[in-house]
Amino acid sequence: MTGQIVFLEKEEDGQQKPLFGLPASFSYPKIELSFEKTTDGLQSMTYALVIKSDQYFNQEDIVNRMGKQSIELTYHPLPDALPVNKTIPYVTFQSKDTEKPLNKTISLRYETTVKDIRVRGFNGIGNDNKEIHGFLHPNDAALKDGNFRQLSLLPDMLAKQVSNDLKEVTLEKTQGKQAGIRYMTLIQNGKSQSFELYVKARANKTDIYVKDTKTKKTAKLSGEVAADLLTEVEE
Repeated sequence: MTGQIVFLEKEEDGQQKPLFGLPASFSYPKIELSFEKTTDGLQSMTYALVIKSDQYFNQEDIVNRMGKQSIELTYHPLPDALPVNKTIPYVTFQSKDTEKPLNKTISLRYETTVKDIRVRGFNGIGNDNKEIHGFLHPNDAALKDGNFRQLSLLPDMLAKQVSNDLKEVTLEKTQGKQAGIRYMTLIQNGKSQSFELYVKARANKTDIYVKDTKTKKTAKLSGEVAADLLTEVEE
């Protein structure tokens, strides 16, 4: 399954505002959605959308209201299969608070193409936009479709180290053999940069050459960062 499931919020003017998208392949063979309420003892209430499947688990804060109040959740029946490009109501939040009334509906829409919408699970897990996430993948389709059976997530610290090293290196000619896992992609705040990986063994160490898939420029990683990345590539 390709494309994405888009989560939308209906605004006061009646327009549907996209919240984020979830690659449709995450839902294979099934996906479970639920809302959880937390207060953590504070004078606030947060509802988190929890997304689960056999390949994926994450949650996204949907409602964060100051002041504890009674909120009713009404779940709307969903079809067995989401029709293409049709907005389907999923859950409605309602409260009768006179000061802060709430009437919010979260809907789903299945789209066959991935548009420029914040994609959950790719461009930042959590709310820290400075985080850098790295993926190893055999082809472009595995990353685009979110096929977690073919994706390997780099440790966040290593992804950051690779990104930092690439800011300091000089350009070189591509050397070595193409790695078993062909591509590495770094993602930060919705922006991505993909590289082809090449491995060159030397007497006492191994260098990794990374070739930008768009600019075709190549740089060399060596030392501890290259060794740590090689470990991930060979696992």
